[in-house]
Amino acid sequence: MSSNSSESLNKMKSLVGKMIFMQVTEHLFLRAQQLLDSDVSIEERVRRMEVLNNNMKWFNSERTRILEQLQLNIFGQISVEHHNAMNMSENLYELREGLDGLSRRMESMQEDITCSICLSPWSSNGRHRVVSLRCGHLFGNSCIRTAIRRSHRCPICRRRALHADVRRIFSRRISH
Repeated sequence: MSSNSSESLNKMKSLVGKMIFMQVTEHLFLRAQQLLDSDVSIEERVRRMEVLNNNMKWFNSERTRILEQLQLNIFGQISVEHHNAMNMSENLYELREGLDGLSRRMESMQEDITCSICLSPWSSNGRHRVVSLRCGHLFGNSCIRTAIRRSHRCPICRRRALHADVRRIFSRRISH
């Protein structure tokens, strides 16, 4: 929880505390007025009722003021939380896009180091070393020689291919 959020929550707790205190005070005030009303003249009762009426008006105006402050604080907090949620959503979207891009790059790198016939990584030497055809497509040596024997075509673009078209590729990015 951020310090602004904590501060806002403390402010709201304080306002609710004031509201509770006012209700208790108002209740005690009313009880005290009822106890005093038994043996008093009519004029004194009217005066006390006017005082009570003024006090009740003050309690109500304070209660309204506190409720308005609480509403402002709550709406402000909701606005802050909404803004934070939107920022987090945007950050998550950007992160997802970044991860998707990284995943695509990783897949293309995987394609760059694997034979498209057997899907195994090439080696820099041996039976599965990387080779290309005249069309430029890359394969493992043993896989493309088998494919040419069967169809005399590139498995990717279907151009005519012969064993003489097989060329060895030299690169540092080939896995061992």
